[in-house]
Amino acid sequence: MGAAISTTNPADFANRLQKYFSRQLLKALQFNLKLGSYGVAKELPANSAANTIRFFRPRKASRTSVVALAEGAAPANLTEVAIGFVDIQLQQRGALAKISDIVRAIDLLDTLDVYTKTMGADAALDFDAVCSHAICSQAGTADADGTANPIPVGQTTMYGSNTSFERFAGVVNTGVSANDWATLAGNTMAQGKITRAVHLGCMTQLRVNYVPMVNGKYPVVVPPQVLFDMRQDGTWISAAVFDAIKQRDLWNWAEFELDGGIFVEQNNPFTEKNTYGTYDSTGAIFSVLYLGEGAFGVPKLSSNTAGSDPRQPSMIVLSQPDKADPLNQVVTLGWKAFYQAGLLLTNENDVPHLVQLRCKATFS
Repeated sequence: MGAAISTTNPADFANRLQKYFSRQLLKALQFNLKLGSYGVAKELPANSAANTIRFFRPRKASRTSVVALAEGAAPANLTEVAIGFVDIQLQQRGALAKISDIVRAIDLLDTLDVYTKTMGADAALDFDAVCSHAICSQAGTADADGTANPIPVGQTTMYGSNTSFERFAGVVNTGVSANDWATLAGNTMAQGKITRAVHLGCMTQLRVNYVPMVNGKYPVVVPPQVLFDMRQDGTWISAAVFDAIKQRDLWNWAEFELDGGIFVEQNNPFTEKNTYGTYDSTGAIFSVLYLGEGAFGVPKLSSNTAGSDPRQPSMIVLSQPDKADPLNQVVTLGWKAFYQAGLLLTNENDVPHLVQLRCKATFS
């Protein structure tokens, strides 16, 4: 008597089985991107014969320009208001893909739709990374994976500022950023995590330098790994104001408020591992950004000829036959943007309008 028929017996039964493919795509990984929304957006007029935009900021107020007046006599010393500036050169960024007509005709999935949505997500992630690199990276130095740094050599970032606006958790500032970074890198996760005292130091640095607030508060852009430590600390929990979420009109994505800082979670932080100022996606040193008004700028060209708005990139889809493709065998799609991000630190007795805090986290 023969054996019972099963999926493995006889052997040729396997030839009659096939996979069933679900037409519904599963959700891809999604990033919470918040940093770019705090940049100062400025447009460079089209056809202005320029690809660089200059941001201006007047000197800070000083009482030394005020003098006692003698009756009937004009003061001998006249007041001067110096205007500082910083230049940011725009660059073009984008991506391109091609899909054959055969793929579009037989593919189970809507290939064009999948590519359009995913490439749009790529553009948003890239825009956020350009903003964080403009603040945190060593300009012109490639990322740890060899990806080119979008910030060109010569553009000022917080890297190597050697000031108290660049802070390192668990490390007493020596005034030499590279040394302080090395100390932080050598410390344990627990030694390098954020604390209430470290947070207060960042907030105080902004306040004592009269850095203007954003809607009466300082937004703090923080990765979830750092929030992991904060939410387990009784000192944080007892002092935090969780009803900050009620201020949704002013503070989208607010987690809580503490000491005048509104913590906003974002999961695409600037991270470092082995080299100071070099982005490494596997790094355990996170940058937390305490932002004041006018901390960084994001200029773009007013015309869409060279590229669309990086905040809302427009996909360009070429799906009609032409001389190069007379039989319409290929659809080309892509996006481009002509912009840049830059730290707004001018040359005239200015201070950064942000604090960059580097720290570690015990999350693993």
